[in-house]
Order: sequence, then C-alpha cells, then structure tokens
Amino acid sequence: MKMPLSKAVTAVSVLLCFMHAAFAATGDEIGVELVKAIEQEFSQPHFNEEGAEKFARKFGIEAVPSLLNLLQSEDVKIPKGKVAVYLGKVGDRRAIAPLKKFVECSLQQEISTSRYLDLCFALHALAFIGTDECLSYLRQGIRYEFWHALNDAFTVPELRLDHESAVQAMREASLRAYATSGKESVLNDLTANRSDFDTFENVYPEALQKVRDRVSRDGR
Repeated sequence: MKMPLSKAVTAVSVLLCFMHAAFAATGDEIGVELVKAIEQEFSQPHFNEEGAEKFARKFGIEAVPSLLNLLQSEDVKIPKGKVAVYLGKVGDRRAIAPLKKFVECSLQQEISTSRYLDLCFALHALAFIGTDECLSYLRQGIRYEFWHALNDAFTVPELRLDHESAVQAMREASLRAYATSGKESVLNDLTANRSDFDTFENVYPEALQKVRDRVSRDGR
C-alpha cells in the first residue's frame, strides 16, 4: 500500500525538522543550511539547478562532509538525488567514489520511480564534477553491458519498465548526463563516433544540442 502524497510530504517535513535540530545542536551551520535547501527543493515539482549552484558558491568544499553523510546514511530518508546534485555542483573529487557506489548499490531488483530519479540525478552530479574519471564512467553507462552486469534483472515497475526497458532508460540517462558535462571532448566524441549512438534515435539529437550549448556557454 502506497503512502498518500500528503502523508509522505508530512513525514519528510518531520524528518527534516529533526535533522535541522540535530545539526543545530552540533553547531553544524552547513548542515542546517543544507536541510533548509532540501526542504525548499522538496516542495518544488522540479529540481532547481540554480539553487544547487547558489549553495555550492556559498559553502564550497566545506559542505562535502555533511553532504556525504546525508548521501550515505541509511537512516535519512530524503531525496538522495538532490543531495547528489549538491555534491556535483560543489565539484569536489571526494564525492566521486561515493556517488558511483550510490548508483551501483541502488540497482535493486525492483526500483521505485523516486529511486530511478535519484539515479539520474547522481549521474548528472558526476557530470557536474566532470573529471576524466567521471566522464569515463558516464561513457561506460551508455553501453548496455554496463547496467546489465551490475544487475541482470532490475526493473522499474511503477513506470512499467521491464529489465530491457530499464537498462535502456539508464543508458539514456547516462547519455544525457554525459552531454550535461559541457566538455568539448564529449562534443568531439558525440560527433566523431556517431555510430556508437544509433540506439538513441530520440535522445542523441537532444544530447548533442545540450553539449553544444554548454560548450558555447562555458568554453570548456
């Protein structure tokens, strides 16, 4: 039986209040601000990338320990994907291994819609960090074998995705994240190796335009 949305929101709000008090009691200013940011984001239907960028500019690498604690905690039931994006926007290399572990450990036999979205956010977080290691991981994620090897039977029942469809969804999420990096090397890869992306008829044009726009904007 699924929890009604109103009760789910209330449950998360109560948990966030508890976390706020816990961080405040320990003098963790960053933790307090992080909880406020997540609470604000939770009330929004879509993730606000600009909000994550503001948080990253305000706290920088000092936020990493608190963010990693939230990402890795089994007791804290908050949208982990949004925490992942905060880590990505901060851009510290210490987050790479935990983000990869989060992705791989989240591939349960049956994945909820919310956990699927968390996975997509985590992949984008790696793109925001944008190191060669991150880009290599995302490039591997474009391949069927990558996801099938991690779990050869995972599905997303709420979205009616059987294993083959779920693998394709994760491959597409990897391609979108790969393009989000805005790296010129990614643009070169997408244009020079077009045949590698033949199974992404609908996603490839979108990804190509995204990386072109970001390269033009950021000059990376």
